Amino acid sequence: MGTYEMYPSASKKEEFHKKARKSLREVAKQFGLEKGQYDLRTNKAGIAVFGETTLHTERLYIQVGGSLPTILYRLCDGRKDYASLKYQNNFLPIDTLNNPAEIAAAARILLDRQNGWIGKRRGRLG
Repeated sequence: MGTYEMYPSASKKEEFHKKARKSLREVAKQFGLEKGQYDLRTNKAGIAVFGETTLHTERLYIQVGGSLPTILYRLCDGRKDYASLKYQNNFLPIDTLNNPAEIAAAARILLDRQNGWIGKRRGRLG
């Protein structure tokens, strides 16, 4: 994805969110999710920041963006759990957006760990 200026132009911001939506849809696909089983939201925010694009499932919250763009991911308790005081935030570098399989793998480790499945079998989002 490259470097990001502090005050993105409208076209750079649109390009950023288009790439984020595409990558997060691919992450959902990697988990076998279909439309209706997840929310994909975009908040373009103001002129000084990129804003965020978020993939939100019943068990997983992944947000791309922020003031200094990064990928935040964590477990959650349903699609109304926006702040999740129960689960720790984890981060990936923004360039990971170019590799949705790597984002999905990092998220799957959280799910497997939560379910006690490390070394046994792969976790599911459902």
